[in-house]
Formats: sequence, C-alpha cells, structure tokens
Amino acid sequence: MCDFYPIVKVAAVQSAPDYLNREATVDKACAIIDEAGKNGAKLIAFPEAYIPGYPWWIWFDEPSAGMPFFIRLYKNAVTVPGEATWKLSKAAKKNGVYVSISVTEKDGASLYLTQL
Repeated sequence: MCDFYPIVKVAAVQSAPDYLNREATVDKACAIIDEAGKNGAKLIAFPEAYIPGYPWWIWFDEPSAGMPFFIRLYKNAVTVPGEATWKLSKAAKKNGVYVSISVTEKDGASLYLTQL
C-alpha cells in the first residue's frame, strides 16, 4: 500500500453571474475555467445556482411579488443537455479540468437546482 497522496490544485470560484442572463454567464464561466486551467487548477467549483443566478427574491416577499423575476429565471434556465452544457463541457475538456457548476435546470414546466 502506498502512502503517497497527490497534490491537486482546486479553484473555488467567487464570482457573481451576469444575473438572469444565461448566455453571458456561461461565457463568463468559460473564461473563468480557461483562467483557472491556465493557472494549474484541476478542479474548478462554482457557487450554488451560478447559472443564471440565485433566486434571492424568494426570501423577501410573498410568492407573487417575485413573478417578474421568476419569468426571467425560467427563460434563462439551462436545458440539460443543451448549448450551455456543451459550451461548459468544451471549456473543461480544452483545459483538461473537472468542473462542478450549479445551474437552474429547466425540464418542461419545472425548474430544478442541478449540479453539473
């Protein structure tokens, strides 16, 4: 049995999304993946609900008050598989890294908090 434990560089991303804008946030995430990969990270972890952004309004008022935000959240949610997951996967592969990113996933009329 070996007592050797490899050292792995991990990047914990502390970056705000381009709020409720899926395409811009995916592009930003891909740029962060490129930067972290070039700096030697092998695992890159993003915050909860990074794409398209955390639905903060759910904690402040009655549900109907957040409806305008909810509509934007739904329109900018990620379809799995889809264009957003393809771009993120391509960035990870290009940099030879593992990525953990949390998204709001759209499946029909339902939304899920999904870890990719």
